Amino acid sequence: MGGLRKEGICAPEQRLVGTRRSIQTRQNKAVSFASDISPIIIKLRQSGMSLRNIATDLHAKKIPTARGNGAWTAMAVRRVLMTVS
Repeated sequence: MGGLRKEGICAPEQRLVGTRRSIQTRQNKAVSFASDISPIIIKLRQSGMSLRNIATDLHAKKIPTARGNGAWTAMAVRRVLMTVS
């Protein structure tokens, strides 16, 4: 058995476990963020606004994106809606 061992798991298996944990953590954060912001987006969408106009509105209101950079796009708005549906 090659590779370094820690707690009975070889190094490649450790990386796989760490990668899976990292992915799960990011997915959980995305779902949490989408759940928090979706009521605002849904309300704007129900009022007839396009995804692009919603993105512009969120940016104008300085509502940060999941990454915190404030650069809302129509695709980011769509992804939030898809995450909560």
